[in-house]
Amino acid sequence: MKKYEFKDLLNPKSVAVVGSQAGTCSTFSAYLCRLASGGAVYPVNPNVKAAFGHKFYPSLLDVPGKVDLVISEVPAPVTPKQWRNT
Repeated sequence: MKKYEFKDLLNPKSVAVVGSQAGTCSTFSAYLCRLASGGAVYPVNPNVKAAFGHKFYPSLLDVPGKVDLVISEVPAPVTPKQWRNT
């Protein structure tokens, strides 16, 4: 098993943002895409083809590279119940 360190969380080489939206520039994905310096950002949403200059992927399984960090922007009402804290 690979040992993970806190620095891996703070300095990932690639990030997938699940639930990214294209309708607004205020989303976390848009900021990540603008700030990414050398790292890969993979927005994931099955309902969006592309936005803010990046291709969107329909699922994590469709992302072409290794993902070091996954961030969820999925709204609570559509998150599976077993993953919610309610």
